Amino acid sequence: MNEEKKALRKEILKQRDALALEERDNDSAAIRDLIFMHPEVLKAKKILLFASFGNEPDTDIIAKKALELGMEIYYPRVEGEEICFYGVQDTSELKEGYKGIREPDDSKPWDGSTKDSVVIVPGTAFDTGGRRMGYGGGFYDRFLQARPGLYSIGICFGFQLRERIPAEEHDRRVNEIIYGY
Repeated sequence: MNEEKKALRKEILKQRDALALEERDNDSAAIRDLIFMHPEVLKAKKILLFASFGNEPDTDIIAKKALELGMEIYYPRVEGEEICFYGVQDTSELKEGYKGIREPDDSKPWDGSTKDSVVIVPGTAFDTGGRRMGYGGGFYDRFLQARPGLYSIGICFGFQLRERIPAEEHDRRVNEIIYGY
């Protein structure tokens, strides 16, 4: 792995882990509000989320709002080297899975439709050009590469957005980034 990438990932995760709970909650609420003002999200019927882990932006509040609006929600489940998305009716259906991250069971697979879906993507850092640095597993890079028509939105806290981050050939960009203050 690129040493510059490794150092930046470590720096940002340390900063994110030190984030006060009140600040995390306030920024998460701001991210949720901005997501549900976004035209691509408003026209979507399905939202592909990720289950927050550690001090990531709270996606449970995004799921709650999506369900209130009548949207279907889907979460990733690690299957080998890939992530596959499965629907849930409520976040309480998610159970501890890969590396302690909450995952759905495999009873309601996402149909793969990119026309009425939007994916919310996690990351350790993003840049103003849409580049994303994940956690090093490449799951979202492979997922996004296989679905070029799927609108993708990265979410993060303000300090995770940089002018430019180191990127490699396999790194996939997101269409847009929404961040807390």
